[in-house]
Amino acid sequence: MEEKDWEAVVEETRVLAEKWKSNKWCVRVLIELMGLLEHDDKERRRIAKEVEKEMEEAMQNDKAA
Repeated sequence: MEEKDWEAVVEETRVLAEKWKSNKWCVRVLIELMGLLEHDDKERRRIAKEVEKEMEEAMQNDKAA
C-alpha cells in the first residue's frame, strides 16, 4: 500500500478503537487486523520484487540469445 493508504487505514482504525474503547475484544480485533494488513503488504512487495527480478533476468536472457 502507498503511504497515504496506510495513513488512512491507521486513522480509521484509531477512530474505531476510540468508538469501541470500552470493548477490549473489538480493540484487539483491530490490532490483529492491522497486523494482517501489514503482513499481507510485505508479502505482496516481496512477490513483486521476485517477479521484477525474474522479468529482468528473462530480458537479459533474451538479449543474450
